[in-house]
Amino acid sequence: MLEHRAPLAQLSRPHGPSTIDAPGLRVVAVENQGFVLIQGDPGDSFLHKAMREQIGVAVPEPQVASISGEYALLWMAPKQWLLELPAARALTVQAALVNRLGPALAAAIDISDALACFDVSGGAAVDVLMTGCSLELHSHAFAANRVARTAFAGVPLIVWRPGNPGHFRCLVDRSFADHFWTWLAEVPANQFNSIRSRRL
Repeated sequence: MLEHRAPLAQLSRPHGPSTIDAPGLRVVAVENQGFVLIQGDPGDSFLHKAMREQIGVAVPEPQVASISGEYALLWMAPKQWLLELPAARALTVQAALVNRLGPALAAAIDISDALACFDVSGGAAVDVLMTGCSLELHSHAFAANRVARTAFAGVPLIVWRPGNPGHFRCLVDRSFADHFWTWLAEVPANQFNSIRSRRL
């Protein structure tokens, strides 16, 4: 079995800090999170029943997430969802879902080592993230539990607002983790402060 790698394990500074603290901005590399990709027909009642009974999470509507305890099911595409859960449970849950979803002609694939996970928060989080992508992330347009896929500073990004207006969960391909981290670490404070001032 391959050993699970931390989100920043491949960075050029693997022994450096796993948190960025700047005025109005905090970025944390989230450890010990697993991810299972679910593929199937959203109209299949068996799929909905299997997800509810196995992990207690409803299949979400487009562009939102369903949450139950330590499980979150994020909408990715019309026939695709991403299950976030503790990494220690990923393989067990994935195997259980494979068994349950067989009759639904659905798939459950553990992709925990394919993604790097970061929490971006703080009063400037919205403006910082909006400097790198085309999404409108203010709460009036990007409500709690909203999920979207976008390009951020030239790389694919999954962004999810779990609840707090100033908190975002950001998922990037592991090969882009260094780029994402470095971009956020180097964005000048006066750059996003001036952007915020123009938007107020």
